[in-house]
Amino acid sequence: MIMLYTHANPALVGLARSILAGEGIDCMLKNEFSTAGIPPYNLDQELWVLDEADANRAMALLADLREEPLDDGAAYTD
Repeated sequence: MIMLYTHANPALVGLARSILAGEGIDCMLKNEFSTAGIPPYNLDQELWVLDEADANRAMALLADLREEPLDDGAAYTD
């Protein structure tokens, strides 16, 4: 198993999981039921690919999720 993706936002991890499932890549979610935001148990969810042979293809599919957009403030004009 290889960890592919982790994020503090569980919706993004769920999106990543759905993308991989749609492509037929078996994966599992760790820390799915962790208590977010309450230290020391604020563990981010982790998405793991089960078959290492699928890892490179899975990483390519999730490349866009790994790149978080920069906030330049343009959307917050008066």
